[in-house]
Amino acid sequence: MCFIYPILTGIICAILGYLIRGLTSKKNLTIWENKYSDLEKNFKSTKESLTSSWENKISLVNNELTAAKEQMSRLVPRSERDDWKQKHDVSNEKLEHLNKQIATMVPAQQVQEWKNKQESTVQELTAAKEQISRLVPRSERDEWKRKHDELKAKLEAVPKITFDAKLVKEAYGKRIKQNDLKIIEGIGPKIEQLFHNFNVKTWKALSECSVEKCQEILNSGGERYRLHKPGTWPKQAGFAFEGKWKELRSWQDNLKGGKE
Repeated sequence: MCFIYPILTGIICAILGYLIRGLTSKKNLTIWENKYSDLEKNFKSTKESLTSSWENKISLVNNELTAAKEQMSRLVPRSERDDWKQKHDVSNEKLEHLNKQIATMVPAQQVQEWKNKQESTVQELTAAKEQISRLVPRSERDEWKRKHDELKAKLEAVPKITFDAKLVKEAYGKRIKQNDLKIIEGIGPKIEQLFHNFNVKTWKALSECSVEKCQEILNSGGERYRLHKPGTWPKQAGFAFEGKWKELRSWQDNLKGGKE
């Protein structure tokens, strides 16, 4: 009988341990169920908050887009926009057609040849520049540039001569057009045309002609033009070009057919 008590004690302990373990597991399960429920609530709350926020943003964007479309429709009528689109499409078609024509007219091989020639020319030009830099020292080139700048400054300092129609009218009592060669004593319409044929069309150009050149132009017109004496014509033209009308008028009063 003594051995029965330990067996009963073990059986009772086992039963108690099982019951206690079951109660503990059930308690843990309840805890996890509560945690899961809390997480699910938090998830739903966060989802609703985010959904509401994005829906509001999307609604704002849609409202702005609608307002912009309405403003555009007021600024540019639909018919005009359609017309622009049609013109744009037509222009694109023309451009594509031209590109096809160019491709047909100029083969790709020829285009490549032109490109090669261009590159070759650029290389030759670069080589020529390098050769020039070796032939002409930098100091000498700088000296040329300095002299060029000095001459340019002197030319810019020379006062520019302008045609003053009022002064001409005061001297001659009538209106005279600029570069009218007939203002020269001894030159009439036919002789003026003769000089024009030799590209002498301005007072400046005539003032730079030698008397021999003037006579050569006259001789080209035939026998009747040879009799004219152009000895004073370049000087008269110089006075006219420089705007010295009083001096020219006074000198012409003493000339006869352009001769002194």
